Amino acid sequence: MRGTVFYLPALVLWLFLVAIGSSAQSQPSSTPLTPAFTDNMDDGQTALRLLSSGDSFRLLSNSIDRRTYQNGAGAARIHLRGPAGHTAEIGYAIGRAPVIQELQIRTDLVSSRAGVRLAARIVLPRSINPSTGQPFALLVRGTSVGAGRNWERLSLDDLPQKLANHARVARSQHRTALDERGAYVSHVIFLTPGGSGVTELIVDRVQVYGVVQNPPTAVNSANAKTPTGSRPIFQRNDQQRRAAQRQKVRIPRVIQWQGEPFEFLQQLGFNTIGMDRMPTDAELRQAERLGVALFCPPPSPLDLDKGAITDEHNSVLAWNLGDQLSVDDLAHVERWERLVTRYDPISTRPTVLAPQLNTLEASRVTDVILIGRPAVGADVSLREHSAWLAQRQHLARPGTPTWTKIETQPSRRQRLQIAALSSAEVAAGPTSYHQLCGLVSAAFGVKSRGFYFTSQKSLDSTDPATQRRAMAATLTNLRIQLAEPWLLAGKEVSSARASRPDLSALVLQAERSHLLVPVWWQQNMQASAHPRSDGPVSFVVPGVAESSEAFLVTVGGIQRVRHRRVTGGIRISLDQLPIDGYLLLSDDPQAIAQVTGYVRRVGPRAARLQRDLVSMQLQEVSSVTARLGSANNDPALMGNLAATKTKLAECDQYLKSRSFALAYLSADAGSTAINEVQKQLSAEQGRGAAPQGSSISHAWIPLPDQLDLQRTLSRAPLSTNLLRGGGFEDLASLLEYGWRHKQLTIDGITTAVRLSPAAPHSGTYCLELEARAIDPSAPTTIVPTAPVWISSSPLSVRRGDLLEITGVARVAEPVVGSIDGLQIIDSLGGVDLALRIQDAPTWQPFKLIRAATSDTEVTVTIALSGLGKAQVDDVALRVVRK
Repeated sequence: MRGTVFYLPALVLWLFLVAIGSSAQSQPSSTPLTPAFTDNMDDGQTALRLLSSGDSFRLLSNSIDRRTYQNGAGAARIHLRGPAGHTAEIGYAIGRAPVIQELQIRTDLVSSRAGVRLAARIVLPRSINPSTGQPFALLVRGTSVGAGRNWERLSLDDLPQKLANHARVARSQHRTALDERGAYVSHVIFLTPGGSGVTELIVDRVQVYGVVQNPPTAVNSANAKTPTGSRPIFQRNDQQRRAAQRQKVRIPRVIQWQGEPFEFLQQLGFNTIGMDRMPTDAELRQAERLGVALFCPPPSPLDLDKGAITDEHNSVLAWNLGDQLSVDDLAHVERWERLVTRYDPISTRPTVLAPQLNTLEASRVTDVILIGRPAVGADVSLREHSAWLAQRQHLARPGTPTWTKIETQPSRRQRLQIAALSSAEVAAGPTSYHQLCGLVSAAFGVKSRGFYFTSQKSLDSTDPATQRRAMAATLTNLRIQLAEPWLLAGKEVSSARASRPDLSALVLQAERSHLLVPVWWQQNMQASAHPRSDGPVSFVVPGVAESSEAFLVTVGGIQRVRHRRVTGGIRISLDQLPIDGYLLLSDDPQAIAQVTGYVRRVGPRAARLQRDLVSMQLQEVSSVTARLGSANNDPALMGNLAATKTKLAECDQYLKSRSFALAYLSADAGSTAINEVQKQLSAEQGRGAAPQGSSISHAWIPLPDQLDLQRTLSRAPLSTNLLRGGGFEDLASLLEYGWRHKQLTIDGITTAVRLSPAAPHSGTYCLELEARAIDPSAPTTIVPTAPVWISSSPLSVRRGDLLEITGVARVAEPVVGSIDGLQIIDSLGGVDLALRIQDAPTWQPFKLIRAATSDTEVTVTIALSGLGKAQVDDVALRVVRK
């Protein structure tokens, strides 16, 4: 991967480096601080070899990968095929490393299959094997086993003791004396398991601590002097060195640019500007002056041939290759990427591609994949969105770095429907700060190395909705910056159990410090209100040193929390957990001091931002309750409104006394109270007669407009059904009415569409869609896209028409391989507003309300997104006569 270098420039990484330094000081004196030998696999030829594996394994490819690597400028990549239950020995010759107590072996690798184990081939020069006439060679295995899919570090140490144990067994087996004196390691061995399909192993760095005699000559050491006789394979020229010095970005926080001044976006906390075109000379100079990076498309192939990339483009962080929608797109992008690789003078600058299909193939073309889809306002929970991100990442090539999309406002389709379903022109509201926290936490869960904030409207507009969006984005950036050391460490240790069933915490580790990221998995992404976060809560965290101190950390401040050793780890107890809070566990005073210093610097600004967000939310809710005239009739609602005002007044007092940490917590408590008001108002709106599966509620439509819409739907007459054939009674009629069956060929999956007589909702038949694995013994675990769907013929509608799409659906068993289940999609709302039914043992009614924003044609699509079976019946489309 050409893009690794920019993630770790030579900057002061405040917590991460402090933790490393402290760890180094605490190492035993017997362990050398500098490896005697390091190979970053940068040579033009791979040093890995397939050794003893009998005839069971076949080597398919063995090369240096310049795209997927952790260190230097490449990694050794092997493809091999072998049966399950067998293990291949992939060897790396290291010369002679005497087996002494100081001998340790470290390596960074990623594999498509779990179970890779590090071992060493140890030669006993004083003991001759009579059957071969050569010295005995023993294979000594390490204890750590690779989990697969992500980069990880395996180690092998305590070799003298392991050799002694192994030699005792070997003496018994061979019935001969074995002399361990003078033993040395000749090869590092990667024990690689076989299985169904092709096994991929990528090895980046091999480090040997101790003494190495006659090491290989093709070595590039990043941490030690290059051994005698070796040479650095990859050296940056002066231009690359200048670019690295200027590059300030460790974790990209990219904002989709809509013409705002660069300096304004930098003040909001964005370190990268995402443009949809090449920057002008003036923009390049401005970016370099401010120290912000640019993310933009590369020059066209024709311009590349003319030398369009020059020294002036040093501030470009990465090249955006756009969205990949089809196989044809992929072929074009691959040709484009090759030209960029050829003509870009900075070989470490990565390319980024957003694959919609063919994720595996796309990850082989580009350096970084950008994943994400509209989640805010969609019919999904945070847990389902997190699962979708993990599936996209799992579909990519192992080790491929990932950036994640974060929405700052509804999608274009959502905004059109919001405006059309409201009685007056309203601006689509922003993604709330609590929703942004959820989206970012989901990205943490997939070890995202960058965040791409989508935006369709300029952030420097003065309307209240945009101001709220800018403030929420600023707080989110401050929160990501707080977690940067753990994101750069890239190590997710485990998850922590919580006392609430809807809550857990990701546990990230950077040396001796652990960061807990609480996640409310059942958070509804359709609603802007967050789950109730007040009241006591506790977490049990495994694998933490007993000497660690515990802290609750927000961007507003830091405070100690109660903790004690219990069975299974350390229990942390809190009286109240802010929705954006982290928990820090560390036994390093310097690391704690660095975190404290950061929150003290940003705390005053964060407290005021949180206070202003709650104040604007209170104004909006007060306006709604005034229109409804219901505030005085609901004591609970009035109580929460009063509590919000009290907390805001309390926050103001703390701000005056410069107690910013307490001011932030007071504002957070006010946010909790005003969110309870929103939930109460939504409950009042939900007392309407909307059927299960209704899609008429939008979080950004003012509640009075939602109530007016419900009254219209309950009283207004409907036209006749415009959608012919929706009863699914006759195949010939379906074809005559224009219904079309579509399927996408996916390896290992077979599909079917039929009219089924199995207990239809009405009539004699219903529509049945099915997708199943061809080989039940090796089922597909992830279905990348809906393999089968059926669409109606286009129906003409006029601008202003209010449409009602109804039907019933049954999904007897949950759909597997996809979170989307059975999808009901109309062409006005698109996939962004699709209705998803994952599990419906009995017939479940559904209703979608849409507004035609222009004279157009509407289609209804029924799609099965995973493996399973689903039935649909009585689908109708009618116009509401207002």
